[in-house]
Amino acid sequence: MDVLSVAVVVLNWNGRFLLPDCLNALKKQDYPDYQIIVVDNASTDDSVTYLQAYHPDVTLIQSEQNLGYAGGNNIALRHLDTDIAILLNPDVIVDPDWLREITAVFRTDPQIGIVGCKLYYPGRELVQHAGGKITWPLALPGHLGGKQPDTGQYDILQDVDYVIGAAIAIRRNVLQTVGLLDDAFFLFYEDVDWCFRARGAGYRVVYAPRATAVHIESVTTRPKSPAYRYRFHTSRWRFLLKHYPPAKILTETVPAEIQWIPQHDNIGQMALAHAYLQAIRQLPTFAHIPTSTQEQIWLALQQLREHAFGSRSLAELMRQIEGETEGQKRPFRARHSLFAPLILPIRRLWHYMTAPYLLAIHQQQSQFNRQIAHTVHTVFQRLQRQDRQQTQYLFELAQTRQQLKKIHQRLTNLEKQLADWEQTD
Repeated sequence: MDVLSVAVVVLNWNGRFLLPDCLNALKKQDYPDYQIIVVDNASTDDSVTYLQAYHPDVTLIQSEQNLGYAGGNNIALRHLDTDIAILLNPDVIVDPDWLREITAVFRTDPQIGIVGCKLYYPGRELVQHAGGKITWPLALPGHLGGKQPDTGQYDILQDVDYVIGAAIAIRRNVLQTVGLLDDAFFLFYEDVDWCFRARGAGYRVVYAPRATAVHIESVTTRPKSPAYRYRFHTSRWRFLLKHYPPAKILTETVPAEIQWIPQHDNIGQMALAHAYLQAIRQLPTFAHIPTSTQEQIWLALQQLREHAFGSRSLAELMRQIEGETEGQKRPFRARHSLFAPLILPIRRLWHYMTAPYLLAIHQQQSQFNRQIAHTVHTVFQRLQRQDRQQTQYLFELAQTRQQLKKIHQRLTNLEKQLADWEQTD
């Protein structure tokens, strides 16, 4: 039986502290034909120095800039000629038989195009990933088995929606069919997109339970940071536009998104607003969406931006302020006590002496509050109009750019045809 050749690509960005365990585990694989490649994504720590000093046998590719997960891995994928390519994060520590188990799954069916493995949290008590599932209509990803004790319930090989890019293997002919990772996904969903493209081409995406590893998740990203959330939602919407039917985006995703927005804190809502704007910019690049439908989705995305910016909460605040009473002079009330006959007349006198002044101050403050709220509301409405104009401009600009690309491609094809005719003559 021929041995499938394998290339393991480790993408590194400032992961010097992770590389020793990751690479040492890879070098202990009980598999005869594999190579290790590290792509350094413009790290600013001493990752490159460490690799050159302690792992000279590992192929090192240095990128001059951080190209993200897709762009960095694509550098290596473009030049691989092995039967299988495996992408591995540096925060993954694989077991000694990991490679052998992955390749064994590929041998069972030529239609298996992508394979993922069982990942554990550190300590190996809890499962982190046993395949992935997308929940529609928001396209939210979820790990099967996530944070569950491993009692053997995920020991069956099965087809799944996707497997995560922390450890993902692809057959070379599948890579040639579906293409490289989409580097427009800088971070998040590029693995999901890859799996959906493979499944769309007729290949299986499979979870292999006997290929096991430990994954130290999110060690180089901060899950709650604004950048993390912006990139997550931007990628989520790119995935939606690529893979979810446009009609369902309008009838299912947008209403669900409107209900979902208030569940986020202020930072999360701001991240969503920026992600919607990025989706508007990318919208014209999806040729499978008719122009008329693109315009409907653009309007829906603009509506989502307004929800995320809190236009509804501002309107409710305005109604609350406008509904405030002017304040009224009310009779003095006091609880009876042992000393009430002595204190009550003094307190009543003080109340009626100060009440007119306090009432006037309250009325002035209420009027001032309404003036400020009216000014804020006016400014917000003006900003909303400007934002609509800006997003319309960006959408039309993106449409124009896409049309220019098509014209340029047609001209290139015509020039090539003309050159071929001249050579024929």
